[in-house]
Amino acid sequence: MDIETKDKIYLISFIFIPLFLFCVFSSLGDYANYFFLAEKIDFSFVTASIPFLSPFFCYLFYLLLMSAIKEKIIKINNKFAIVTMLIFIFGIPFGIFFNLYVRYDLVSQGYFICKKGPSAKSNTYVVSPKLCRY
Repeated sequence: MDIETKDKIYLISFIFIPLFLFCVFSSLGDYANYFFLAEKIDFSFVTASIPFLSPFFCYLFYLLLMSAIKEKIIKINNKFAIVTMLIFIFGIPFGIFFNLYVRYDLVSQGYFICKKGPSAKSNTYVVSPKLCRY
C-alpha cells in the first residue's frame, strides 16, 4: 500500500469517524428524550435505525484503518461480519416500525407534532404547541 493511499484512508477516517460518533450520540440522545418524555422530542426513522447500523459501520472502519496501519489487506472475520450485517438488516425494519410506534405513542399521550417544511426528515413532538416556535 503506497503512502498516498494510506493518507487518503487516514483523512477519510479523520472526517467520518467523528461525524459518525456524533450521529450515534445524537440518536441515543433522541432515544433518551423519548424514554424520559422530554418536553421536546425529535424522532425519525434515521434516529431509530442508527444504533443498529453502527456495529456494521464500526467494523468497516476498523477493517479500513487496520489495513492502512498494517499495510496489508486485513481478512474479514466471516462470523463477525455476518452478525453485524444481521444487526444492520434488523435495524431497517425496526427503525420503520419503531418510528411509527413513537408517533402513535406520543400523540396518544397528548404531544403535538410541529409542522415543518416539506423537506423535514424528522418529526418534532412537543407538550404544548407554543414550543413549536423555538
